[in-house]
This record gives sequence, C-alpha cells and structure tokens, in this order.
Amino acid sequence: MKQLKSMFGVCATFLSITGAGCDGVSAPPPLGRTPSQPVADATVGGPADASTPADGTVNVVPSVEVDAVKALTRDALAAWKRADVQGLMALSPAAVATISSDGPRFAAMFGADSWRARVVAEWDGQIHAVRFDDTRALAHFATRSDGRLVLADLARENGAWRFQGIVAASAASFVATGALAATP
Repeated sequence: MKQLKSMFGVCATFLSITGAGCDGVSAPPPLGRTPSQPVADATVGGPADASTPADGTVNVVPSVEVDAVKALTRDALAAWKRADVQGLMALSPAAVATISSDGPRFAAMFGADSWRARVVAEWDGQIHAVRFDDTRALAHFATRSDGRLVLADLARENGAWRFQGIVAASAASFVATGALAATP
C-alpha cells in the first residue's frame, strides 16, 4: 500500500505541476480514510462552511503542521504568480521533471489560457481551510466560478512538506479528505 501511495504521489505530482490532464479531474482520492472518521458539512461559503465545521475535526493536527503547510502554500503560490519555475521546483518533490520556460508545460501552467495562472493572479492571500490525510494536505485558497474549490496539493516527503501542484475539486471531495485543521 505504501508503494502504491508513493507511486500515486509521483504521478499526481507530475500531472499537477505540469498541468497535463488535470483540468476537469477531481482531486486524487483521500488516503488512509476510515469510515469512522467524521467529515464536515460539504457546503462552502455559508454558515456551515467547510472551514468552520461542527463535527469535532478541528484542531486535530498540530499547529506546527498547519503553519508549515500554510507557509509552503503561500510560498508556492507566490512563485506561481511570478512564473518562477526554479522557485516552484525548490518547493516540489525531486521526482518532478524540470520545466523549460519555452516549453508547452510552461505555457500550460503560466500562460494566458491557464486557469491556474488566472486563479493565482487573483488570489487574495487567504488560505480558507487546510485538510490533512495521512501524508497529504490540501489547502483551499480560492473558488472557481464553476464552484469547484482550488486547492494547493502538498505531500509529506522525507519529513518535510512539498508542494505537489494546484488542483480543482468539489467541496464534497475536499471535505472527504482527512481532518480539518483550524485556520484562523
């Protein structure tokens, strides 16, 4: 199972960093989730927003982990906003192939037609909620016009958090991923 998670992480990392085949695809399935774990209400933006659940999942992750994920997310989004490939690569797993500034992947990530580039350019600097599941974290930082949440996907690799990429997922998929950490 651990080898499968590792293999999935490398594939998800490549796809989310390069933008290849990620549009319209849900976030990868939650890892290590058991049926007895509670989930928050799936509505987003209302009184029962996923960032303020009433189900006891808040504060289950040490604040040092939450702070590390939020800081990495902010650094990665700042690098993305500057189209700083080297900065992103420094925050990402070693398994990710380099992206040349004149290649098609660069255009897919940072070009005028990239939904990720548009969302990051309009980002207000807020991280609305962070969910943790095993060695994975998803940080909700924006919502697309179609209602899908825009998430920074991070993975714990060799004891450190690494930026995997930007994905869009339904609120239900986000809520089904692990435990919600408090995000003041």
